[in-house]
Amino acid sequence: MAFEQFSSSFEVTRRDPKDGGIDIHWVDEEFRSTVEQLGGAAYERGLYTVLSSAEVDPSTEAVLRAFPELTGRIAVFGRDWLGRHCAVDRRRQLEGRPLVLLIDPGGGECLQ
Repeated sequence: MAFEQFSSSFEVTRRDPKDGGIDIHWVDEEFRSTVEQLGGAAYERGLYTVLSSAEVDPSTEAVLRAFPELTGRIAVFGRDWLGRHCAVDRRRQLEGRPLVLLIDPGGGECLQ
């Protein structure tokens, strides 16, 4: 329901899918499938971008350089126009599914 509301409110203004695999071993098939389907889509000229599968690992590694305490916990899947990253956090779950962290490298914080 939430994604349907999002996609009906915000237009995809660029689609740049890049082939590649996700090496993060613990992400599930739903994560991989979502990234394959939506990856590379920029909404409202970059207001929000879903990473392509080729961008997931390098973006996760970049975030981990700034936040090493998240090692083994996160997989980055999106970013916004302010440079904040969205990642699933396997340590925090609801009904067996990882919750999302908003990671702000500029502000040095992770928000639940």
